[in-house]
Amino acid sequence: MNISWTDKAVKQLDKIFEYIAADSTLYAYRTIEKIIDQVESVAHHPH
Repeated sequence: MNISWTDKAVKQLDKIFEYIAADSTLYAYRTIEKIIDQVESVAHHPH
């Protein structure tokens, strides 16, 4: 299974990043990475 990111989803990730990065760029990167990892795990475990 392939995961396709919509433009809307990418924009939302950008907004999440910007919001968190206002306090900490490090935690913004970590949070986005965790979100992406969780979404991509669906490809391996779709049920």
